[in-house]
Amino acid sequence: MPTLVKQLRGIGGCTQPVRLDGHRVEHAVDARTGEIGRVLRRLDSASLPAGNLLVPCKNRRATRCPACAETYRRDTFHLITAGLRGGKGTPDTVTRHPKVFATFTAPGFGAVHNRPTDRRGAVRTCRCGLLHDADDDSLGTPLDPTTYDYEGAVLWARVLGPILDSRAHTFVFGEQLDVRPIRSADFDGTSELTERAVASYIAKYATKGAEATTGALDRPLKFLAELALLGLSDHARRMVRTAWKLGAIKELGHLRLRAWAHMLGFRGHFSTKTRRYSTTLGALRNARAEWRRAQASPDVVGETETTLVLSHWVFAGMGLSAAEAWLATTLAPAPGTEGEPTHD
Repeated sequence: MPTLVKQLRGIGGCTQPVRLDGHRVEHAVDARTGEIGRVLRRLDSASLPAGNLLVPCKNRRATRCPACAETYRRDTFHLITAGLRGGKGTPDTVTRHPKVFATFTAPGFGAVHNRPTDRRGAVRTCRCGLLHDADDDSLGTPLDPTTYDYEGAVLWARVLGPILDSRAHTFVFGEQLDVRPIRSADFDGTSELTERAVASYIAKYATKGAEATTGALDRPLKFLAELALLGLSDHARRMVRTAWKLGAIKELGHLRLRAWAHMLGFRGHFSTKTRRYSTTLGALRNARAEWRRAQASPDVVGETETTLVLSHWVFAGMGLSAAEAWLATTLAPAPGTEGEPTHD
């Protein structure tokens, strides 16, 4: 049992780990002659208490795996922060660069339920005649679904000017635009938008997908008939059906709308950046993995030796057994396995 506890702690609370069969062998190699020498370490999945090597799923969606999503959120915070302040391989001279936080909005595809405000900021009644609460599920949904442009909503930002059923679609951003300068972290007043605030804001939404804002799905559909078994809102159901319908059109085949219908047709990354902006999520993950390996088994090669790693792994499934899941719920992530410290 203690060895199983150690293995489960190593996945940092992941609820859907990837199970791998295989092995990994590390040999010492003479750096001068290239001769392969003694075995330094050996890992065989059959000898592990779970019967497989367990690897965190690394899913960024909080609805799929809260633990891995939290690691993704923290990594995103550090990635954004490094580009604004420096660090993680980025020079601190970036602090002298002009920086803005620009918010663009999507265009309107039809009248929706909302919370309009007057000049003093007081909330007024919606066009439906109701005064919606801030957490009302109907906010953002169409006032009249029969006239709402669902095709345009699915295709927006994916295709430029497609003509479907003799109707042309024009894709532009909405009229609302908010551009605010980002100040140094030295400014902590409420009137300043700081680098920390920007990084925290973006990281907060890094783990949320369409399922968090529209009540859609967090995994693909195999058949459209599955919708009947899922508790989706009418608006989300119409969006999914529209993506599925458009996915059957040959001219739109390259968009793979059926494969991404659960994401309302959107298959882009949560975030993109230039290669020179900052570090990468991969670099952060590799640094964390190297640190863990060093803590688990310090380097034992000689001064004139290097290391040769031979490994072979195959997919064996996902998830935990009932007993493993029960034990995992009783464990808190071990120090050093739960991701980077929180900075927001």
